[in-house]
Amino acid sequence: MLKDSPGDQEEFKKDPSKLQAYRKSIKRRLNSLFLIFYSSTGHQRNTIKFFYDQIKIKIKDPKLLQGFTPEFIPRCHRVTPGDPFINPVQEPNIEVVFKGVAKLTEDGAIDTDGVERKVDAVVCATGFNIDLIPRFEVIGPNGLYISKVLE
Repeated sequence: MLKDSPGDQEEFKKDPSKLQAYRKSIKRRLNSLFLIFYSSTGHQRNTIKFFYDQIKIKIKDPKLLQGFTPEFIPRCHRVTPGDPFINPVQEPNIEVVFKGVAKLTEDGAIDTDGVERKVDAVVCATGFNIDLIPRFEVIGPNGLYISKVLE
């Protein structure tokens, strides 16, 4: 997300042409990215390689690297997991399971191989935004309020 300093905002108020020039520069930069959406082009291949190289830097475990490497071309999908997600899932106390969930139970989830895992939380989302605190209260084990954790 772009953040303008208070000084920039004042300048834009004083001189609207500077705001328009700034907006056009953003639009030009974003429009220049459009070439990555054309299939089988050098732009797209270079972009995919760049994203793969970035994720290889962040993920050292081969199983995690394989599981989190996207198999789709960059379009509207998030192309790599973000740092707030990818760093914690590499902690030693975390088990990442790349199987579908066949059934949720009171204590956990049963995967498509029939293995039940006890879990504290199940997150069903892509591009999960932790900035949003739900209007309803979510209370986890030992009375842990998720709204307090997300503050």
